[in-house]
Amino acid sequence: MCTVSKPIVDGLETELQGRVEVLRVDLLGEVGRAAARQYGVRLVPTLLLFDGAGNVVARHEGILLDARAIRSAALALLER
Repeated sequence: MCTVSKPIVDGLETELQGRVEVLRVDLLGEVGRAAARQYGVRLVPTLLLFDGAGNVVARHEGILLDARAIRSAALALLER
């Protein structure tokens, strides 16, 4: 994960702890390469938000400077 986005994602992970699971995938590893192909990852970092059924419901590509959109999407999923 890029050094700019990491503190923001760390903050989201802390804020939503116990309510959502944050997974970080190394795109250089076998699992990461397979996931990148499956989900069409073209930029690093890419954040994907999945619902309980495994569907991508939000996506952010590139440096994450503000967590508001991802936080809002995650909280909306929790309210379902």
